[in-house]
Amino acid sequence: MRAFKVALACLPLGMAGDLSALNMQLEALRAEVQAQQQLIGDQASKLDAYAQSRRLQTYVSQTDYDTAVAQLKSDDYSLGGAMDSAWLCLCGALVMFMHAGFAMLETGSCRAKNASNVLMKNLVNVTFGTIGWWVFGWAFAYGTLSGGFIGTDGFFGIGFYTKDANDVITPNSCDADGCQSTMLSWFFQWAFCTAGATIVSGGVAERVKSPTYAAYAFVMTSFIYPVVVAWTWNYGWLDTIFDVGYMDFAGSGIVHLTGGVSALAGTIVLGPRTGRFVNPEEFEPHNLPLVVLGTFALWFGWYGFNPGSTLGMHTGDTGAMAAQVAMNTTISAATGGLTVFMLRFGIYKKYDVGGLCNGILAGLVSITAPCGNVECGSAFAIGFIGALVYQGASMLLQKLKIDDPVDASPVHGFCGVWGLLAAGLFDWGKGFDHYHAWNGFSCKTVSETDSSCMTGIGGRAIAAQAIMALVIIAWAGTLSGLAFFALKMTGKLRIDEETEEAGMDLKQHSPPKAYAIGQAPPKEKQLEQGKEELEKVMTGKTVVFNDYSWSHSDSQESIEKKMQQAWDATEREENHALLKEVAAILKKYPSLTLRLKGISSGRGQNNHITEAAFTKDFEKDFPSEPMEKREPYAHGRVLSIKRMLVKEGIKPDRMVSEIVVASGSKVEMTVE
Repeated sequence: MRAFKVALACLPLGMAGDLSALNMQLEALRAEVQAQQQLIGDQASKLDAYAQSRRLQTYVSQTDYDTAVAQLKSDDYSLGGAMDSAWLCLCGALVMFMHAGFAMLETGSCRAKNASNVLMKNLVNVTFGTIGWWVFGWAFAYGTLSGGFIGTDGFFGIGFYTKDANDVITPNSCDADGCQSTMLSWFFQWAFCTAGATIVSGGVAERVKSPTYAAYAFVMTSFIYPVVVAWTWNYGWLDTIFDVGYMDFAGSGIVHLTGGVSALAGTIVLGPRTGRFVNPEEFEPHNLPLVVLGTFALWFGWYGFNPGSTLGMHTGDTGAMAAQVAMNTTISAATGGLTVFMLRFGIYKKYDVGGLCNGILAGLVSITAPCGNVECGSAFAIGFIGALVYQGASMLLQKLKIDDPVDASPVHGFCGVWGLLAAGLFDWGKGFDHYHAWNGFSCKTVSETDSSCMTGIGGRAIAAQAIMALVIIAWAGTLSGLAFFALKMTGKLRIDEETEEAGMDLKQHSPPKAYAIGQAPPKEKQLEQGKEELEKVMTGKTVVFNDYSWSHSDSQESIEKKMQQAWDATEREENHALLKEVAAILKKYPSLTLRLKGISSGRGQNNHITEAAFTKDFEKDFPSEPMEKREPYAHGRVLSIKRMLVKEGIKPDRMVSEIVVASGSKVEMTVE
């Protein structure tokens, strides 16, 4: 009982200890709850502050929202227009710089005595061509089309901008694809137009009258070329031919074929330079450094010509297309150059730097039409075949004795045709079933509402390219040929023989020479040096005629045969070599005249037969030189020499005949 009481007495003391522990736990829990409440309060404050910062999206009015979006679109649209403008101004300037390349290439390919004239002609082409493009060219090319054939407005730049009542000017600038001013397109397309006209300059170099060419350049840039552009780049009738249209990304046909076939027409009507196919070595390029520099300048400018033909740079897709075009252009140019270089080494067993340059240009022209719709492997093949086309065309023109000083028509005309065909043959669509053409990386679709690829149109596409080539040849070739022929009939086309012989720089320009290299010294110095050089050449040498003799009893037939053998003695190797040296001296000193003194001891046997043979042999060659009846055999020997020198390119009026009766039987040559 006592133990029970003790236990009851101790119970409160134990309960008091447990309550104290519980109170401590409760206080700790209360503190933790307060901390969580504080954290929640802080988070609520932050959330409220964030909500305040985002309130514009929640509470903006529809009007304010539409205004903000419109401003963003306007800024983006304007930036795209600025990118396009910068791109086309840069590329147009690169194309314009190609004129420096044309000038250097053409000047270096021609003779030194015409260097100033060639340079002037290139400047005249750009200046007259610019006026032609401004007055008529742009309007005919890009004006409102009439029947898909020719533009009808935009002459003199009229309509390029508008004015309000206060004369505030607003450019006509924006279209569905970007904000580009009409002036921007005018500038870029002007560079192409004048480049096409310059091609003709090379084909007619060294013999066309300068004012005549200036008039032709105006016609070319104001009418012939612009009409071709109207048919094509201005969405004329060729744009829908065979329901697939043409493909000429940067102008193999529109620019280069138009210029090349016009150059061919001009050089055919003009005829070859005097002596071109008699003494071809005299017409080799006089300055290869200029030719090479000109080629590099043209290649450089082509990166404005081809990539610039994307006509914009406001999206990633156009940037990718410009890069593809640049790569294709580079590969084709290199392939064309190497191919011609190796071909000519195989033919001539010598390195031909000029051939390498023209091969590069052939590759560039060939890839200009298909550069935007072929793969890089195709670009290699196109450049290779283009080189073969160029080499074959160049050899064909020489075979036909068509004188194109810079091979303008083989490079631009023949390779321009190949470029058009290659755009259809090598299109990177699936086989010949799909066709990409102007769609670039995408196939040509059935319609605007049906995005599936058109099929079975490869054949029509190639036919469209062939038709395009034919109509350009017919249009530009016919009009240029008629223009040159009409000028020829009036006597206003070709320079006179004296000017051609002396050089246009000497006869028509001030100063009378482009540079001292290759120019003749004054007449007094020429006479002194010519005498010295002729004396060296003739020392211990003579033209041998006395191998053939006849007696009084010989028949007329026998005498005539032996005389013919004697008079043809200049064809013999040793005589021919001697007279080539004499001809070289006369070419070196163009103001000198050669006196040929035929010496004979007196009236020979059978002179009546000799006179008859003389008349028979030489009357057709020298109709204006009467027969010397005192000594026809001596005169025949003189004219035999003259005939050979004429074959070497020496004009008859630079040689004087003199017949002297004296001891001996020979022909003396002196200069005066």
